[in-house]
Formats: sequence, structure tokens, C-alpha cells
Amino acid sequence: MSEREAGPLDSPKQLSRLMLFVGVLGLIFAGVHAAAYLSSGAPISLSDALFNAADGALFLAGGVLVARRRAAAILFPLLSVVASLIYSYAVGRGFNVIALLLGGAFLILTFLQWRRGILT
Repeated sequence: MSEREAGPLDSPKQLSRLMLFVGVLGLIFAGVHAAAYLSSGAPISLSDALFNAADGALFLAGGVLVARRRAAAILFPLLSVVASLIYSYAVGRGFNVIALLLGGAFLILTFLQWRRGILT
């Protein structure tokens, strides 16, 4: 039997780039919600802006830790999923499937890199 070929996500560099991209998107979404708050004064837009900024920061921090090959990067997607679930229920929106799938995918990928000894 031959060993499985390394895929692009076996590289911490690739995973780090994806996490950094998601983090930047979170900050962009925060800016959009902040602009909506400033134009309409809707309180939900301000809370969404603050949550998206925090979520984006979690992914940015996780991306930096993956680039540095730190196992602590596993915590950031986990924190993102938990925070998203709590926030969604707190504002009365129910279950956030997209956050769960995205955060869960990054959690699995970081865990697999840790398991393979890529993250230490």
C-alpha cells in the first residue's frame, strides 16, 4: 500500500491563508454591519458588527498560530463555533448552520494537522 499523497490543506501555509481570508471577511462584514448601524441606528446591526469583528479576530489569530505551527490554533475555530451558537440564540435567531459548518471544517483541519504532527 502506498501512503496518501499530501493535499493542499496538509500544509499549514494553505490552512493559514484560508483562516486569514475568513478572518478578513469577518472584519469586512463587521464594517458592513457598522455602516448599517450608523445609517439606521438599529441595535441589532451594532451587535452583529461587534460579533463579526470578534469572530474575524478569532480566525485571524488562529491563522497566525497555524502559520507558526502552534497547536493552540485548534482553540480558535472551536471558540468561533461556540460563540456563534451562543450569540445566535441570544439574539433570537436559533441555530447558525453556516457558522457551525465553517468553524467545524476549520476545527477538523487544524485537529488533523495537529494529529499529523504538523502543529505542535
